[in-house]
Amino acid sequence: SKAESCMFRATMSAYQEIANATSTIVEYDTCPAAFNVGSDFDTSTFKFTAPNDGFYYIKASFRITDTGGSAPHAVDDDLYIYKDAVLYASNTALSKDGDLGSYTQAYPTMAQSCIMDMDSGETAYVIARTEGGAMRLTSGVQAYFEGYQIA
Repeated sequence: SKAESCMFRATMSAYQEIANATSTIVEYDTCPAAFNVGSDFDTSTFKFTAPNDGFYYIKASFRITDTGGSAPHAVDDDLYIYKDAVLYASNTALSKDGDLGSYTQAYPTMAQSCIMDMDSGETAYVIARTEGGAMRLTSGVQAYFEGYQIA
């Protein structure tokens, strides 16, 4: 039988605050029907559920400010892509500003992609973590979570 086709592209409708030293699921809460082919992305859990066994291209991105919405943000931040409860791919942002003597970067955008081997019913989702002070994830075109089956 032919596998059900699927594709999703979810975005954030509002800023999201991430407390220091916490791992928090990123709230990609908007996924219009045209970008949720197969209805496999859940905007209440912020997770994609694989409808078929196979390989999926998965990509996530978010942009960071500090909690007041100003720059720079002390940078020791992580974007994690999980498959169920297992870390599958990650990206860490670190930068050093010698003049200020601390890690700083104005409005960093983090992105990560991977090809994920998934069984039907397994989930993919994004976690944000910071060790550089509380941070705010911005909404808009820099904040998205997308994927589709490739094989």
